[in-house]
Amino acid sequence: MFRSENRLLMISTVLLLLVAAAHTSGVFSEPPDDPATRAVLDAMRGYTLELGLGMRPSLLDIQISLGLTMTLFLLFMVAVQVVAMTATEVGSPVRSRLILATTLANWALVALYAIYRVPPPLISFVVTSVFLTWAYLGERKAGRP
Repeated sequence: MFRSENRLLMISTVLLLLVAAAHTSGVFSEPPDDPATRAVLDAMRGYTLELGLGMRPSLLDIQISLGLTMTLFLLFMVAVQVVAMTATEVGSPVRSRLILATTLANWALVALYAIYRVPPPLISFVVTSVFLTWAYLGERKAGRP
């Protein structure tokens, strides 16, 4: 796993772990203490939706669960990259496809956050996407697409 040919993939994996940690800490951090933010959060806490199965989550519950979905997605991408590094040979078609899949997912997130104008994840995913793209191009150069 710590071979030189895994260096770029390892860097992108560590970056994704850092993004996941930062994102998760953001989900659970204390919001700014200003009247407007408090009013929005109170409204979100107080507004519930009947979604079936006897469940009535608040909008804040839904927001937090979607935030944690991103953390789980990032950890899944980390797991895919670890599999690529440990269970496949450099230049193998499976390894290349795994790296390509996480690279494309990262660039899709870049597009999403660019469209919605959210700088912190936009910057984070541009950085990880560049390293993943670099790793993928190295895989292509190593042998097979």
